[in-house]
Amino acid sequence: SVCEVAAAAKGQLEKEKKEREDGVHQQPLPFTKSISQNACTISPSQCCDAPMYDWDEDAVHQWLEENKLSFAKPMFAENCIDGSVLKALDKDGMKEMGFTSMQAIRVIGKRDAHLIRSTSDA
Repeated sequence: SVCEVAAAAKGQLEKEKKEREDGVHQQPLPFTKSISQNACTISPSQCCDAPMYDWDEDAVHQWLEENKLSFAKPMFAENCIDGSVLKALDKDGMKEMGFTSMQAIRVIGKRDAHLIRSTSDA
């Protein structure tokens, strides 16, 4: 399953997270169906207070609901999308998962708006 492919991406995502923590800014990586299986401890009720890359799948699903993007929940669940993957997700990756271009644009637009807000609040 797609979730089992996670081991291949885990090292790269951990490196990216460390670079963010060290203050090194990097562009999101293109989504390649490599999924993170990090052991996140952020609960859904804390999702908007924590950095997106720390969100677990439940926090991502809550964020989808809060942003009227519930249509994405089944495909995100099927592909084990947590916050680190959501942050790196691009339009091509979403289309690869089965989203239409407009659906991908809606999710990515809301995600980018959230990231801008959370960066300006810090």
